[in-house]
Amino acid sequence: NCHTHLYQALIEGIGYDMHFEPWNWRFLFPIVSRMSSHHSYRSTRLAALEMIKTGTTTICDHWYMHTDFNNIREASRALNEAGVRGKIIYGLLDESFAGEPLSEDQMTMLHSREELLEDFHKYHKEWNNKGTITTAIGAGSTQDASEGLLIESKQIADRLGIPMSTHVAGWQDILASSYSKYGMRDVAFTRSRGLTGENSIFIHTVWLSPGEINDLAETRTGVVHCPAANSQLGYGIAPVAEMLQAGVKVGLGTDGAGS
Repeated sequence: NCHTHLYQALIEGIGYDMHFEPWNWRFLFPIVSRMSSHHSYRSTRLAALEMIKTGTTTICDHWYMHTDFNNIREASRALNEAGVRGKIIYGLLDESFAGEPLSEDQMTMLHSREELLEDFHKYHKEWNNKGTITTAIGAGSTQDASEGLLIESKQIADRLGIPMSTHVAGWQDILASSYSKYGMRDVAFTRSRGLTGENSIFIHTVWLSPGEINDLAETRTGVVHCPAANSQLGYGIAPVAEMLQAGVKVGLGTDGAGS
């Protein structure tokens, strides 16, 4: 499972059959802002059990639920205890979540660039290659992270020899945000800032032009296709056949509880 959000195992079924935006506002934001490291441990135990029952032995989780910096450590502990191999991406959100610059009491997982990177380095030293766990790094998306944080995350990944992962061109709002902030589409921005490459993994990649598919292939950037989430949340239909034909590496993921 190349992309999931383990902490959301506790909210599966809440607000089902809703588009991404009302689901975020009505259910995800209010619940997640109050989740603790206890919830992180329990949700990961539940998710691990579900994966074991379905024969999933290895997962890549994008963990950005930093209401407490101990959350990711408790999730790693639970996954390691379950014996499931996990690539845990330390998520980075310093501007917004899903495009919403919420207040501190609403979105307690937003932190400054300095706080996030300081704790990432601590977590990497504590958990990389410990038991069944390896680490990675990744901003939430080009919509939710500052340009400096996006660039620095790739530089850190290159320096440490770990993957860098982020949500790219997954839904139309991301493209609109990229145009507004940078004057170019999502994939063009990532390539212009050096965010593509063999250790880069882009999630969803639904809204791609033929030229952008070639960009991903040329830079050997991997993508994760999340068909259930794309359909359930109304993201659109990813051009998987075209990506495969162009030589893009494509993996499969479940995404979070909204799917």
